[in-house]
Amino acid sequence: MPNNLPHFTTCASPGAAYKYTAGDAITTLMAVGLVAYIALAIVTVSLLNLCAAIAALCVGLIAALDNLNYWFYNERLMCIRPNRCAVGTVAGDPFDACDGDRKIDILIAPFGFREVEREMLEASATALSAANPGFPAPPPDFVNSRASRLSYVFSTLNDAQRRRLYLDVVHNQMFAPYPNRRFQAHYYVRDRVVMGDPAYLNSPPDDLASADPNPMFRYEREPGPPPPFIAEVFCEWLLGEPMEEPHEERLVPYMHCEVEGNRFARGIENLKLTIFAFGATWATVCYLCSAAVGGLSLACAAVAAVAALFVALITWLLSKVFNDPNDGEAGAISVGLPEVPDADARGSKDEVGDLVCVIGDWIMDVEHDVYFEMHPVKAWYRIAKDPRGDPRHDDDGTGPPHGHGHGQDGGHGHDLDVRDLTDKDVSEMCSVATSAEAGDPEITPKYGTTAALSMMAGFVR
Repeated sequence: MPNNLPHFTTCASPGAAYKYTAGDAITTLMAVGLVAYIALAIVTVSLLNLCAAIAALCVGLIAALDNLNYWFYNERLMCIRPNRCAVGTVAGDPFDACDGDRKIDILIAPFGFREVEREMLEASATALSAANPGFPAPPPDFVNSRASRLSYVFSTLNDAQRRRLYLDVVHNQMFAPYPNRRFQAHYYVRDRVVMGDPAYLNSPPDDLASADPNPMFRYEREPGPPPPFIAEVFCEWLLGEPMEEPHEERLVPYMHCEVEGNRFARGIENLKLTIFAFGATWATVCYLCSAAVGGLSLACAAVAAVAALFVALITWLLSKVFNDPNDGEAGAISVGLPEVPDADARGSKDEVGDLVCVIGDWIMDVEHDVYFEMHPVKAWYRIAKDPRGDPRHDDDGTGPPHGHGHGQDGGHGHDLDVRDLTDKDVSEMCSVATSAEAGDPEITPKYGTTAALSMMAGFVR
């Protein structure tokens, strides 16, 4: 019973993935528009013809939009490795982006949410402040107060200090002291062997010795270029969606994962159809009126423009009814009721603190400041839930006290302590998930919901 999550993107090779610029759009528009104008001018035996010029402009715009759409789904994401598997803890509430993708962040195993957010962050902040008097020291209640941690990381530190803190956490707290916990380190630290030469040589350095390291992992409020104006116009004005949905502050470094929707593609198709309707109506009315009066007049141009705008508006409204962009929103992964009689009854909604297994293409997004991520996610499996609940609420009085039970990420009756996972465990989980995606009925996990399978029963300790 595979997940078969829909996906629309094909990642490109390191030499084919590139950023899209205004110059690309203008070049396509002018080249195609010029060819269309010449063709129309030949047909109408007139080189200076406003009817042909506006129609040719519409053809050029449609070609530019088609080129943009192709780039977005085929040439924007650089392949590192397709169909990879990762295991980690959900690190923040999922949210939906303008393009329809469902964005979910995970802290890779075998690192516990609480140990990284508390002890490791504090250790790095303390070490950095000791080595550099200009680096702010963490407050005394850093470990026991999430409010203090949030204030320190997002208010006290500046952008450069925050990046230095997270680089230190990843390199000097998570991996350097624990060689036996490095089996998924390649998702956070560049590894030439795992990535392969093409992807490795076409991605920026991330080591601490680099003058301007670019982290493979993601962290909250990571500096980056503002979204292009045209993207903001498309999202805000045409789709009625914000560029980014608001989401809570995450304190752990994470790997970004995106379950794909196709709201962007649907919006592009609707816009292309609308422009086509405008151009076709304009050209038809313009030529008919000009033929009737013996030449193009301002009156003919005005009538053609009004008719074209009216038809375009009707087309846009109807296209949103029959091809609603919001139907292209990925939405939640886990929904509905259990499919099997003995399914796990502890809830079907993925939550912060859940241990999950993700299968998807491991890529570098060249458009978004060379972010590394799992995109698109092709399968999503919940392995275990933390019976202590959301780890973000331990310090605010709504969750168990810090240190309760078996370690900071454990608890009496905990199904699985992520910190105890070994390379063999993760390999087994990925093997089960990969085999289930292939439709092997003997391998498919026993527990499930309508949209996500659970391996919980198979890995309870």
